[in-house]
Parts: sequence; structure tokens; C-alpha cells
Amino acid sequence: KNYLKRISLFVSNDSSIEIKSKYKLLLADIHQKNKNYNLAELFFKKLIDMLENREEGAMRLANVYHRYSLNSLYLGKHKKALSLALKLESLISKYSFLDTPTYNFRKSILLSRVYMNNNNNDKAIYYLNVGEKVAKNFYQKHLHLVTLYNLYTLFYFQYLKDYKIALNYANKALKIAISVQNSYYVKYCKKNILAVKNKLNK
Repeated sequence: KNYLKRISLFVSNDSSIEIKSKYKLLLADIHQKNKNYNLAELFFKKLIDMLENREEGAMRLANVYHRYSLNSLYLGKHKKALSLALKLESLISKYSFLDTPTYNFRKSILLSRVYMNNNNNDKAIYYLNVGEKVAKNFYQKHLHLVTLYNLYTLFYFQYLKDYKIALNYANKALKIAISVQNSYYVKYCKKNILAVKNKLNK
């Protein structure tokens, strides 16, 4: 708490938009990681007021839209999450320096998650497919594909209830995780496979 107070004091006493936005985003992230989503939301709102309509703040604003959208999902505010994700998409299309594989991949993953939570399966699968195309163009694509295939698994498991396809994607994710020796993802993928198999065996 004292650490957060020191950051807040520093932020409030500094006149630079660049510094203020940097530390407000840090505070928002800290609250989000501690599951204080309502407090995080307050900082995200302040950041948008500071950064919107400023080209020099577009990169940070893109990060704010992304994290605020996820934060809204955690709060169960699915329509708000969609609105923010669409703002991110619009911002990326507006500035060429944001139109990169990294930003487009993050955007596609976010929009697929948001549309899943808004019960729009057609849009969700559309953005999953876009994300897969982007991921395959990365030089180091393996972990991007693991992330993506885990999301495909979630989509077919939880939303479409097609457990055979879900298992196929879970196995794809596991195969890649093993190939790059990522123990975290190996464990995560095995957990997904077990959950899907339990459904198939019922």
C-alpha cells in the first residue's frame, strides 16, 4: 500500500503527460493483477481521458484499450469490453505504426475472447482464424500458436460443445508446447486435454 501511495504522489506531482500516463498504467496493472478490478477501471478511465486524440499517445492508448477491455471482461461487463476492443481495432487501423503483427495478433485474440463472451460465435471464430494467419507469420511463432490453439480449445469446449474438435486443438497446443520445452504451457495443455476427455467419456 505504501508503494502505491508513493507512485500516486509522484504521478500527481508530475506535469508530463508521458510520465503521468506511464505510472497511471502501472497502477492500473498492479490493481488488475491483485484482482482489484474496480480500482483498475478508475485508472483506465483516467488514462483514456489523457491519451485519446493524441497521436503521440496512441501506442500507450492501444495498451490501455486492450487491458481495460480485459478488465471489463473480469468485471462481467461484456458490452463494455466489446466497445473497448472495437476502439482498439479502430486505433490500429488509424495509425500505420500500430498496424504490426504484434498489435494485430493481440487485437485478434482480444476480439475473439470478447465476442465469445457476447455470444457471437461467428465473430469469435472469424477473429480466431485471423489470429492464426497472423501467428503463422511470426518468426518465433510457437508460443503465439499455443496461445491461439488453447483459445480454440476453449471456444469449441465451452461455447460450441464440440469436444472432438476441442480435443484436436488441445493436442495441437500440447505438441507445440512440448517441442519448445515450455513446462508452464505443457502443464496447462495437459489440464485442458483432461477436461475435454472427461466430457467425451461421459
